[in-house]
Amino acid sequence: MTKHAIQLAASAALLLGLASPSFAEVKLNENFSVSGYIEGSYQLTDPDPGTSTDKFGLDSAQLLFTGSFKPVTGVASFFYVPNAPQETTLLDAYVTYDAGGGLSITGGKFLSYLGYESFFTVNNPEITFANGDFLAAIPGYHDGVKLDYSTKDWGAGVALLDSVGSPFYLKGDGELKHNAGFEGYF
Repeated sequence: MTKHAIQLAASAALLLGLASPSFAEVKLNENFSVSGYIEGSYQLTDPDPGTSTDKFGLDSAQLLFTGSFKPVTGVASFFYVPNAPQETTLLDAYVTYDAGGGLSITGGKFLSYLGYESFFTVNNPEITFANGDFLAAIPGYHDGVKLDYSTKDWGAGVALLDSVGSPFYLKGDGELKHNAGFEGYF
């Protein structure tokens, strides 16, 4: 009985350890770092009547590179989802200049201010993604320029973008000719 309880407790601890996310930024040297995650799931199906199946699969992965040469920081990230129309996507590709006094200027491809609901699986503890995949567009990544200002008590920003309101898996057309967008927050 005791042996069985110890085996059960050890199995539960192992599963808990495997299910716990870990986030780390690995510094390669004083200027470069890399971070990211790999996320998978295990699925067991046991219909009655029917054949039982189980599988372990990779659901998504992200790899993010940061180069920092004060006052300029550059970021590039890649997002991988198996069996998606485009399995590997360049998400972030931007440069930020820290002008001092709480002001920063960013240009390139970055996450929208309105992209408040993450589409990264590791940031979504819910079982479903509501209507994000089918009925509603979650603002995602855009090409553009943004100005951010912050103090210890508040922050504000404005952005000129190639579009507004694209779902996360789409981005604007990369030009400001026919569909420029503006965003802001306070």
